[in-house]
Amino acid sequence: MQVTFGGTDLSSIVKQMIGFLAEVHGTTVPVQPPAAAGASAPPSAPAAGKDHPAATDSATETTTLEQVRTAFTALVQAGKSERGKAILAEFGVQRLSDLKPAQHADALKKAQEV
Repeated sequence: MQVTFGGTDLSSIVKQMIGFLAEVHGTTVPVQPPAAAGASAPPSAPAAGKDHPAATDSATETTTLEQVRTAFTALVQAGKSERGKAILAEFGVQRLSDLKPAQHADALKKAQEV
């Protein structure tokens, strides 16, 4: 397979590559522009609440979508795809790629408990 990206600056080429990978893998990757030189520190983590129940939980920050996907794949292979769909519904989504990063750790835990 050969893929060609066009452009004169690295930023546009990287955005094209991310778009291509998102299409191939069926997921989206948020792209944030690099911080300007001399910019202030990044904003602090959101406060815990309904949308961010475990904002300070370090497991939330380290659990990747790939880990969650692996756990859900194991559910499907064990014939428990309906339970996997029910877990996703608990988070208000229909696809794993729709989970917010803050939800990854909790979704992984629920899938592993089945």
